[in-house]
Parts: sequence; C-alpha cells; structure tokens
Amino acid sequence: MRPKSVHMALLLLAALLGTACQAAIIRAPGVEEEEPPDPMEIENPEVFFTTDVRPILEANCASCHEDAMTSQGADFLTPGDYYTSILTWDGLVVPGEPEMSELLNKGDHRGPAFSANDATTVAQWITAEAENEEPPPPPPPPEPIVTPTFPVEEGENRIPLADVGLPGAELVFDATRIGTDGINMLLNDVRVSAGTGGLAITHPVFIIHDDTEMTSWPDPRDPFADTSVSTGPGSTVILTDNHALAPFPNPGSIAVQFDSVQMQDPP
Repeated sequence: MRPKSVHMALLLLAALLGTACQAAIIRAPGVEEEEPPDPMEIENPEVFFTTDVRPILEANCASCHEDAMTSQGADFLTPGDYYTSILTWDGLVVPGEPEMSELLNKGDHRGPAFSANDATTVAQWITAEAENEEPPPPPPPPEPIVTPTFPVEEGENRIPLADVGLPGAELVFDATRIGTDGINMLLNDVRVSAGTGGLAITHPVFIIHDDTEMTSWPDPRDPFADTSVSTGPGSTVILTDNHALAPFPNPGSIAVQFDSVQMQDPP
C-alpha cells in the first residue's frame, strides 16, 4: 500500500472510532444527555435586582417615589436600600406572580410605563423571588427628628425649627393653664410658620418634659398622626384650633418631634 493510501485509511478509522464513541456515550444506559443551561435562570435574585432591575427603577420611578412629599405617600424606594423597601411595600411585589404585582400592573398610574424589555426584566426578577427561602427583614423605622426642649408659659409660645433643618420656621401656639390647680395646658391656634425656604412636615408630636422630675414622654393623644402639610416661604398653616396636654407638669417644657421635615423650596 502506498504511504498516501495508508494515511487516508488511518484518518477514516479515527473518524469511525470517534463516531462510535459518541454513539456509545449517548446511548449508554442510565446516562442522560445534559440540558443546556436556561438563559432565564436567576441564581441570586438580590444580585439580579441590583445589577438589572435597580437601574430600571432609578430611570423610571425614583423621581416620584423616593420622596414622601412628592409621591403622595407611595415612597416605596428607600435611597440606599431599594431591594428591602420595595419588597416590604404591601402588594407592590408578589414573589413568583408578576401579573399580580402592582409594580408591573400599576393600576391607576399616571407615571411613565416600562418598556417591553424592562417589563420582562422586572417580571423575571419577581418570578425568581419566589425561590428565596427567607424574606428580607423589614426596613428599620426612620429616626425621629426632634427639636430642643423649650419651656411652656402662659401666652404666646414660639418654638424655632432651625435645629431640625427649617431655618426661620417656627411652631407657634397660645398656652393657657386649665383644670383643677392648672393641671392641664390648653394650646390654642397651633400653627407652623415657614421661613424663606418654605416647609414640608409630617406627623408632629409634642414631647412633654417634666422639668422637676427630668422625665419625658410623647403626647399620648397624638392628634397629628395623619398630618402632612407643606407651605411656601413666609406662609403659615394651622394645625389645630386647640389641643389639651393633659396632664402637663408645672414647671414643664416641650420638644416637637417629626417623622420627616424638609424645605419646600431650598435656597
């Protein structure tokens, strides 16, 4: 046999052996061919959220839903922790059920809609969240914002709000001792007056201070639990015509605590 013919014969034999080996691997009993990986599979939903979903929310939702003052209460994006805040907002994300999640179906919503590609990405993440064994912990409650303590005297009282980030603003009321031996303090015409930057506040609470016992406690009646007001520079908003602090120590002081404060029109 010529050398060339021998070389061709060896190549043909190698090809046949390779085919036979491949057939043996495919047909071997008890051995199944591996399926290719699913390109839609998400191993870590939180990582996928950070890399793929958060940029979508920043572009489409953050301008209206990071700030309680501009979102009408739907402030479901907590800066720095979108993942926890969006999962703990009731009904916004139903893990495993994107079609039931308000983040996608929105209901009556006037804001921008997701593009088809973005909606698919968000739906993939919501579906993957059903595989998470443990729900994320709830976000920590916001730190209260509290003014210094000021003595309360009969007549007009003015509590400056500069220390809580509202320069020139004040909480103003007229105080009168009432009840047996003046045990209670009646606050009349309770109002907030804005400085040059305006103001926006939520849930003011009087913190009562006993100047003799050096103890403090929040006003148990909490009359402004649902209060959220804003006003422009130099304007005044009435919080209530009258409210009694009962009992109120003599001598006594108060501080004012807020859930949130900001200037409406920062300089």
